[in-house]
Amino acid sequence: LLITLLNLFLGCVAVTIAFGGDMVNAALLIAVCSILDFLDGTAARILNARSEIGKQLDSLADLISFGLAPAAIAYTYINNSLLQENIMSNYGFMSFVPYLAFMITLLSAVRLARFNIDSRQTSSFIGLPTPANALFFASIPVVLAFADSNGLVYNILYYITSTTLPFIIMVVVFSWLLVSPIHMFSLKFTNLNWKDNKTRIIFLSASLLLLIVFGFESFTLIMVFYILLSLINYVFFSTK
Repeated sequence: LLITLLNLFLGCVAVTIAFGGDMVNAALLIAVCSILDFLDGTAARILNARSEIGKQLDSLADLISFGLAPAAIAYTYINNSLLQENIMSNYGFMSFVPYLAFMITLLSAVRLARFNIDSRQTSSFIGLPTPANALFFASIPVVLAFADSNGLVYNILYYITSTTLPFIIMVVVFSWLLVSPIHMFSLKFTNLNWKDNKTRIIFLSASLLLLIVFGFESFTLIMVFYILLSLINYVFFSTK
């Protein structure tokens, strides 16, 4: 429970500093929360310390760290782009547009609630996992802060974060992915058999290659690759 509570606390800090404009450190805290979330589940399995209260508390922590924190990052980007475009001063109703970012939070809540009562999501997920969605949005300020400004991914993200409509479309698409029927593979290895783990091995190998080739830009690419590989796997192959 202590690991889960630390996850929740750091998620709260990430939300606070994201609204304050420090999106890089908010993103780094989301990454730390994802590590804690992984360690929490691993520790529970090793110690055989699973409990109903632990399961519910984990979902509540995830809603803040992976539902509200990425929404705070998205809200800040949308709000900043509106200010840069000088839209809000001309159209008063546009001041409500940044709140569309909280679709991430709302559908993360639905995603987590479904997960808690769905016995099918053991070896794979139905819909984009909330940590993966949060890491995608967390990757944006990291790429913009540290990646080469001549890079393709950097320039795409710079355009999206500087222009309101593309960012809103991205929020809508990723929010839908959270509750979509698409099966997304998990990274849990139950054995070392190639047939059972080929998708995981391909993903991890490709992620390492992307990291070597693209550096900081790979953070966003890896999350997009996870979604695309899951989609291909769902349409053409098994859910493993």
